[in-house]
Amino acid sequence: EKMAKGREYEMFGYRDNSDKWRALPNELKEKIEAFNQLPKEKRPEALERIGKEPRTAELLKEAKEISREQGRGR
Repeated sequence: EKMAKGREYEMFGYRDNSDKWRALPNELKEKIEAFNQLPKEKRPEALERIGKEPRTAELLKEAKEISREQGRGR
């Protein structure tokens, strides 16, 4: 949810040209973009569903590792 809000409001490094956004796996970016296109009232249900998907956990783990690597590279 934090990533989706960051992307929606273009903050927290989730703008199109930010390193953080560009480094995310494309599949995760697609999930975030699709989530943000939903009407606000449908988001809680979608968040619960997406959160239960095993693939989402894998993508978040991958994103976290990318973030750590970016932090070490600075």
